[in-house]
Amino acid sequence: MTFSEILPFLNEGFAVRRAEYDRALIIFKQVPASIDDVSHMRSIPNQVKNMLMGWGVGIDYENQYIIYDFITGIATYCVFDGEDINARDWEVVKETYNPYE
Repeated sequence: MTFSEILPFLNEGFAVRRAEYDRALIIFKQVPASIDDVSHMRSIPNQVKNMLMGWGVGIDYENQYIIYDFITGIATYCVFDGEDINARDWEVVKETYNPYE
């Protein structure tokens, strides 16, 4: 599949991957979320939490693509490059996919 063919699947909540990736890697689109109270968030430094709370603002997450590694458990922001956008080896990952095979 091409990049343009997998985008609707990402938007519908499916995970995808490229055939050339290590089997343990998948990409998914994070579910949009609005966090009004950041005081209990562990992923934000205290100084930033204090600044956000001081101004009475929260965080809105949207349009974030995550690449997840089943081996390390690490999830990080995914930025698609020209190679990804022009690739034809994209595939939709089924829920029964075994990343450890």
